[in-house]
Amino acid sequence: MTFNTLSLKYRIAAVIFVLEAVMMIMVLSLTFSSANNFVQEQVKETEATIIGLISNLSRAAFIINEYDDLQPYVEQAIQAPHIEKIMIMDHDNIILISGDSQDIGNIYDEKNVSTNGWKEQRISNATGYLGKIAIKYSHEQLQEATGHSFYIGTTAAIIGMTIIAFIGIITGNLLTRRLHCVADTAKTMSAGDLDARTQLTGSDEIAELGQAFDDMAEKLKQQIHSLTQREQELHNSREELEQRVRERTLELATASEEAIKANQAKSAFLATISHEIRTPMTAIIGFAELLEDKSINDEDHKQATDAILTSGKHLLQLITDVLDIAKIEADKLELDIQTISPADVIDPIAKIVQPIADKNHVVFTHEYRTVMPELINTDAIRLRQVLLNLLNNAIKFTENGKVELIVSHHKVSNIICLDIIDTGIGMSKEQLGRIFNKFEQADSSTTRKFGGTGLGLSLSRELVQLLGGDIAATSTPGVGSHFTIKIPCNTRMEQTNTKWSNLSISTQLNESQNLEGLRLEGHVLIVEDTEILRIMTSKTVSATGATVSYATNGIEAIKKVQEEQFDLILMDMQMPVMDGVTAVEKLRAMDIEIPIVMLTANVLKTDQLRCLEAGCDNFLAKPVKRSAIHSILAKHLRQEHPVEVLEIEDICVE
Repeated sequence: MTFNTLSLKYRIAAVIFVLEAVMMIMVLSLTFSSANNFVQEQVKETEATIIGLISNLSRAAFIINEYDDLQPYVEQAIQAPHIEKIMIMDHDNIILISGDSQDIGNIYDEKNVSTNGWKEQRISNATGYLGKIAIKYSHEQLQEATGHSFYIGTTAAIIGMTIIAFIGIITGNLLTRRLHCVADTAKTMSAGDLDARTQLTGSDEIAELGQAFDDMAEKLKQQIHSLTQREQELHNSREELEQRVRERTLELATASEEAIKANQAKSAFLATISHEIRTPMTAIIGFAELLEDKSINDEDHKQATDAILTSGKHLLQLITDVLDIAKIEADKLELDIQTISPADVIDPIAKIVQPIADKNHVVFTHEYRTVMPELINTDAIRLRQVLLNLLNNAIKFTENGKVELIVSHHKVSNIICLDIIDTGIGMSKEQLGRIFNKFEQADSSTTRKFGGTGLGLSLSRELVQLLGGDIAATSTPGVGSHFTIKIPCNTRMEQTNTKWSNLSISTQLNESQNLEGLRLEGHVLIVEDTEILRIMTSKTVSATGATVSYATNGIEAIKKVQEEQFDLILMDMQMPVMDGVTAVEKLRAMDIEIPIVMLTANVLKTDQLRCLEAGCDNFLAKPVKRSAIHSILAKHLRQEHPVEVLEIEDICVE
């Protein structure tokens, strides 16, 4: 065991003990040295006094020659602890007085003076040498007394040092006990108990140390708590991030899978739509080439014309569906919400579908199961589009069966239900789950057998949802299908400030009017940059007897108007050099009041507004039907033999 391995209290006690021992040794040494010197000085003084006193007494005794009176003084002096013997001799060295009576009368041996601790003092007076005194000193008792005193002092010092050491241990224990409290608290905290405190009180240094330690421990606890919270937050954030990564990975995997499926569907769609485009195009080109053969009879000529017209309408419908899908995906499709009568939409559709059903040997019926509201608030054009699509599908997939259109009104929910029920081929649950997806039909065999792009049902559902309703379907393979269209009667939708509807569709409702043989008088300016369309429009106008002039852009049109008189201008919208809208604006700025009708393939409502705000009197969307052109001509030109012409629906709506 070394000093460094001792506990603090024992080291403190040892240090105190050593310091006390050194101090006691130094004190004892100095004390005994001083005492010894003092005693020796006192002994010398005493000896000098005694020998002086006895010498004086002896001088008087020698003078009067009386020596007996000296004996008591000598005996009394011998009682001193450090005087062993006293002898008084005359001038002949005969012992006259002695502490030992046997020595009296003997001759004093001077040889013992230097060897046996004797000291001599001569006695003289004015007459001369009288005698001498010899005193033998003994320091044994004095040494014994000094040794005894040293022993007592040393013992007392040792006892005192022991007591002081014990006091030092107690003091060290008192000091270290509080320090142990700090140390034990530190160990407890290091073991994990952050609530441990020294609880030391007072104003001494150790109490201040303990209080400072407690303050540090509290701050350490707070910091550790803060770090624990941060670590927990970091752990939670890490878990949340990992969860997000997992979810995002799953989303990306799902999106990737959906993208692959969508890409496959679009690839299938492109293949399908390529077929759907090429089929009518083949018919159009083939029958057009057949018409070039002048040897064909009238029946073949009519058949070829009908085939070209039918194929053209099919292509137009296909393009319209694709554009509508694109508009919906781009959120660009605009609705024309009007207040209409349900019968004004449904009954004409039934008349259109009836001959199609008869041609396919399908029994078609429609009925109103409940009393219908007089007016509803919806987009009539889009409702017709959806209804026609679903009825055409029902007839197409029904062979020698039945198709029903049942119309009812639910007063509580204030919706109109259009139920289309057929006894066709039906669909499985898996097929039913895919029919509203873009670019998909029930399956590939359906595509091959019945044709189609897979856009109709997807487009129909999105249109109905834009109107605030929905389409539901149920089906059983081999039994038939049941589609339900639900349309709210009062759709709360934000209506635009649009004041014009699509005139081209309005005019199609009047195409049943027969204007064959119509003869007109007037001068018509056709402004069209595409030659084939210019020729077609020219032949349609010329067939009525009206005179035709041409211009290929807006600048030529303005120049023609300045040089000639015209009763009507048919203006294309997009042309090189100067477009139709700019040309109309310039003509109206020149106070030209000739009726101007815009013919364009731009069918967005914003395009219609641009044309009408520029100063056009009417708007026709390409492809323009001959009956629509005839109606426009009949409205603005003079008739040789007036006939009743059905007015085109007013294009101004609220």
